[in-house]
Amino acid sequence: MYRLANDFDNARSQTRLGNLDSLIERLKSSLVADLWNRVRRLPPEAADTALYFGSFVFAMATFEISKIALYRWWGEMAMVPYLVAAVASGWTLARPPRRRKARRVLIAVLVFSTAVLIPLMAQIVDQAGSLSTIAHAQPEVLVIAAAGSRLMTGKALYPVITGVKAGIGTHSSVPATNVFFPYLPGMALFGIGSALIRTPAALGDPRLGFLVITLIATGLAIFWRPRNQRSPMLAFQAMAVLPTAALPLVTGGDDIPVVAMMALGIVLLARQRWGWSGIVLGLAAILKFTAWPLVIIAGIVLVVRNGWRVGLKFALPALTIMTWTLGDEIVHNVSALVNNVIKFPAGIASLESPAASPLPGHILAGLWKGYPKIAFAIGIAVGIATLIWIIYRTPKVHTGASWISAFILFIAILIAPATRVGYLLYPVDLAAWAWVLTTNSKSNNQFLREGLANPGDLLRSAYKTTLAEFRSLLARSNGYRLKKSYGDETPEPLSQR
Repeated sequence: MYRLANDFDNARSQTRLGNLDSLIERLKSSLVADLWNRVRRLPPEAADTALYFGSFVFAMATFEISKIALYRWWGEMAMVPYLVAAVASGWTLARPPRRRKARRVLIAVLVFSTAVLIPLMAQIVDQAGSLSTIAHAQPEVLVIAAAGSRLMTGKALYPVITGVKAGIGTHSSVPATNVFFPYLPGMALFGIGSALIRTPAALGDPRLGFLVITLIATGLAIFWRPRNQRSPMLAFQAMAVLPTAALPLVTGGDDIPVVAMMALGIVLLARQRWGWSGIVLGLAAILKFTAWPLVIIAGIVLVVRNGWRVGLKFALPALTIMTWTLGDEIVHNVSALVNNVIKFPAGIASLESPAASPLPGHILAGLWKGYPKIAFAIGIAVGIATLIWIIYRTPKVHTGASWISAFILFIAILIAPATRVGYLLYPVDLAAWAWVLTTNSKSNNQFLREGLANPGDLLRSAYKTTLAEFRSLLARSNGYRLKKSYGDETPEPLSQR
């Protein structure tokens, strides 16, 4: 009997230890879930405060550690606006919830004016008198302007890249603008202004065209978006206010109109305007290859989800624009097109791309000469896996295409041999629009009421959860008895009587 009682005490203590571990796990999950729900219910001004403060930190780091003088200048100009915006958003958060929406819009407009518009205009004016140097513009601005000039004079759009493998000098103040053009033909349209407008020369800067198209496409996307109770402020911030857009718009900006037109195409998909979406995404696809994943994924999702007829309504306008734009180059200058648009950015042409970054693809390309071909094979494998996933787990057309395209572009940017950190704006902006277009189950007013109304609710909830779990543990630990059989020493719960 003594041995049996001892064994029962051991079993009971082990049961208590197991229940205690289970209690700790449940307590952790409950606290994490409660904390996450509290974070989700924070007012949008809290997110604004965090985003603007993070932007201030980014601008300050750019000013301190960047090796590019133009980037450092932008960081110095943008630090104060972002810090003031963070303080103003925090002050709005502490005020009564009246006119919060108007205050958010006012802060965003002021940040756009002081961190984007004024620095951009200053650089455009200075660039007009810089004699084609890169003191006030990234090399891509001059490359696009040169392509527009060739387009207007009837010369070949794509230069012939031949000869021994050589690099382009990145430290020269006057870059070689006529030896490569790593964009699709539509991008040359932004350079026409520099060939047509001689006085004042600032009006022909391609960055003005980038800014105008970005604002028009973003404004239309915000205006036409489905009303699902989620504010489009995050999308506007990502497209025009935060450093993901501000720094590129001021210094270069050729990627911003592409992603803005991609966002407009996604919104048109959400409104089931298949043909118009095909037109907009087709226009984005003749600017850069970075728009192609969204065009392909959206077409496949439409066919799988809505059938061939709907897929053709989307695909025909897009393919018509892409074929008409690329057809002449493919027929008459296909070798130069491939070398400039595919081999040069991939790092396998006879002319090395000056694009560099601390991303894994660029590092591996420097350590292993055969890596570019491996990266190309990885990209094909990821594309095939994505296609299989779409067929078997068909997502929603607009949000699904946005999330999948953001993932594909993120992987491509990481593994690309010649890439820049700035390209990450594509997955960031697409993810922001996917979040905005996702249906929200709660209203913003409810979020405002439940946000920071009482921070002690979290502690009280944790205390109640802990107390309830300990009471349950004591009830379970005292609810066991021995079975009547002497040979069976396993305790039996009272609930099984």
